[in-house]
Amino acid sequence: MTEPSNMRQWFERYDMESDHEDPVAIAGADLCRQVEELEMRLARAYSNALQARADCKEAGDIEGMERYAGVRDVCNSALTRVRAILASTPDDKEDAELQPAEAPRPMIVCLCGSTRFMDAFHQANRELSLEGKIVLTVEIVTYDGATDPQRADPEQKHTLDVLHLRKIDLADEVLVLNVGDYIGESTAQEIAYARQRGKTIRFLEPGDQPAEAPAQEQAGGERN
Repeated sequence: MTEPSNMRQWFERYDMESDHEDPVAIAGADLCRQVEELEMRLARAYSNALQARADCKEAGDIEGMERYAGVRDVCNSALTRVRAILASTPDDKEDAELQPAEAPRPMIVCLCGSTRFMDAFHQANRELSLEGKIVLTVEIVTYDGATDPQRADPEQKHTLDVLHLRKIDLADEVLVLNVGDYIGESTAQEIAYARQRGKTIRFLEPGDQPAEAPAQEQAGGERN
């Protein structure tokens, strides 16, 4: 007899070789049906999210595109895991039960915003970390203008700005800490970069966001 190649085939084989009233066979068949139904629901949700995002794109609804991109990514991730379950078979190794299951990678969130709002950075970092997410935040911040590389050395500031863009590349989502609806020039550039990369973008405070900071607020040279 051909060896089963997935979960359903394994339980069907078990059912054939055991008493049809065996509770393991009954539970296994029921589990397969539930997982397959979940797969169909996720596939429909994924397809709906793709269509909704396409509709938003046609309508020029950027926020809608970002929202449905997030739904699409969540559905796709879940669908991948469910299909992996359906394709799996029991491991016949004696120590199989001792092997820990590979945990899915946590979501990576990159924080963007002006370094004048470090309290907001610290709070968001703490809250997201407690939610089990990986947080990428700003690099070097001091309150001494003479020693802070983001103020004293324009070349070093540029290096740090580029480094933050690389963090956006690694992230699944960008959280903009627009305290008081403030968005500086550097942060506006990071938002534009994240959108170009198709990242999901959320704002700490909803509402219309300015493209850049007022000139007088940029004069200090801090990372906006």
